[in-house]
Amino acid sequence: MFYRLPKRLLFLEKKHSTDFGNILVYINNLHCCTIRFVQYLTKLIEFFVKAILIGLTTDLIPVELENENVNRSVLKSEVLSEHSQPQINTEKDEKDFLPPFWSVSHSKTEESGSESETEDDMLPGNQCHQCLGLFSSRSNLTKHLRLGRCKSKKRKHTMAFGENEKENSIIQPPDLFVYNQKRLLPALWDHCAVKKVKKLHYDIDGVCVYELDYDAANMMGSSKDGRPWRIWHTSRRSGYDGIRRVATCGGTYQCNNNRCPYLHSYSKTNKVQFKTVTSQVTSCACCGYEAVPVPCDAKKVWEFSNDTLLVYHCGKHSCVAKKQI
Repeated sequence: MFYRLPKRLLFLEKKHSTDFGNILVYINNLHCCTIRFVQYLTKLIEFFVKAILIGLTTDLIPVELENENVNRSVLKSEVLSEHSQPQINTEKDEKDFLPPFWSVSHSKTEESGSESETEDDMLPGNQCHQCLGLFSSRSNLTKHLRLGRCKSKKRKHTMAFGENEKENSIIQPPDLFVYNQKRLLPALWDHCAVKKVKKLHYDIDGVCVYELDYDAANMMGSSKDGRPWRIWHTSRRSGYDGIRRVATCGGTYQCNNNRCPYLHSYSKTNKVQFKTVTSQVTSCACCGYEAVPVPCDAKKVWEFSNDTLLVYHCGKHSCVAKKQI
């Protein structure tokens, strides 16, 4: 869009020849271009002023080189050499933090000349806590745990501990048998002394063995305690032909309401007082809040003979025992 000419110039354009009119058109175009150039220049100056105020400008001062005839390829090679420096060997620093048993085993391997084993092979972080197996790297250990390959090894350890305990150099802990859901071998209670009692304690807990007098008229009633056991089922094991029964603890419920009166009165969560709303819902008897079931993995084994009754117990209870009246 061209700039509008004054009336006097328009009058002269009509009066004189066409050459004078063309000159006026050129002047008009030049005037418009200068106006737009000034507008763009002002915008550019405003942009640089804002950039300086915000702090986005960079240091544009050229670096003065001592030798002007420095080859740029040489500078480029120096920069690359700085970034490609070899990493510092920190094996000496790592050895200071290793346990003493590793220092002894590592010295033996150096004498024998075997270079296959590295420091990561014997670290406790690469050892499976379930089957006690060592792995060359952490990734192999995670893959081993993810695929569940230590289940068969765990079962082999339990069988070997019960049958050939003296031949095994690595002694497994007794709690390893608690996770064996199929069998409860007698080797679990080999380290426990048999306690002769007339009545079981109401808060029976842990790995223990009790011997009671056999009552044929009241077989199960004579060995009651304060735990909420489920319905027992018959069981068998090798080397025993008598009556054997096994039961699992039914667990309890827990109220997680922070405003429960039981919590404010006794300073602990309610695990005792509950009421059944429906077949699938149980609520707290104090506040009516829906209770959360707390499972319990403890087990109880009965082995009946002609004169005595042996009661085997294993596992830790998460429930609350009730005293017998």
